[in-house]
Amino acid sequence: MKKTLLFCAAILPLIVGCSSNNDSGLYFWGQYSISSFEHTQDDITDQEYLDILTEARSEATKKLPPGFLADLGTLYLNMGDTNQALTLYRMEGDAWPESAEFMNALIQGINRVQNKQKAVDTSDKTDFKEISE
Repeated sequence: MKKTLLFCAAILPLIVGCSSNNDSGLYFWGQYSISSFEHTQDDITDQEYLDILTEARSEATKKLPPGFLADLGTLYLNMGDTNQALTLYRMEGDAWPESAEFMNALIQGINRVQNKQKAVDTSDKTDFKEISE
């Protein structure tokens, strides 16, 4: 009985120390995890999600969690703002070096699409003269 009691007394600080709380920890989560789930379930619109992430980013008192900037960048990309997406992907790669290779692949993919679009746009501007008889 004493061994069980000692074991419980020894393990209790570990359990309490590992509990998650938005106010403690290494990162500022804000409403990120809740709103991310709601967004994937289509419970909130892209614009509502953008507003939540932008607010969380401005209120951050600690480092943003891994993937936050990439998620925000993807949201901007889906909304058509590729320049902001590229900036956020670079920031994610800088903040989290372990994700840099993936972020660089996304950036290269966006650049390839933009270059192809530029090529199509320039070929569409070919002057066609009307043939008159």
